[in-house]
Order: sequence, then C-alpha cells, then structure tokens
Amino acid sequence: MRSVKVWTDAFDVVNKLVEDLEVLNEFHDAGDASDDELEREYQKTAKAVEELEFKKMLSRDEDQLSAI
Repeated sequence: MRSVKVWTDAFDVVNKLVEDLEVLNEFHDAGDASDDELEREYQKTAKAVEELEFKKMLSRDEDQLSAI
C-alpha cells in the first residue's frame, strides 16, 4: 500500500507541474508572462517527468536486488 502512495504522490506532483505549465502558457499567450518564465517552468516540468519515468523504469521487483 505504501508503494502505491509513493507513486500516486509522485504523479500528483508531476500533474500539478503540468497544469501550472498550461496556465502559464495561457498567460504567455495573453502577453502576461515572459518567454523566460515559460522556459523555466517547462524545464522544471520536463525534469520532473523524466525523473518519474526513470524511477518507473527501475521499479521492477528484480531492480530491488543487489547486483553482486
């Protein structure tokens, strides 16, 4: 149960970043946010998504085992 909560919490964080990016993009389209602000938020969101994908890639049962 704890492992499920870890995944749902991580997804919630990434989902909120994506939603924030969408809102900021709307502000940008309206001229209320700069290109730099949008780029910073995009980079932050992309990094969070990549980290979650990497974590998921290493989440199989055998990935918990020692290599030695």
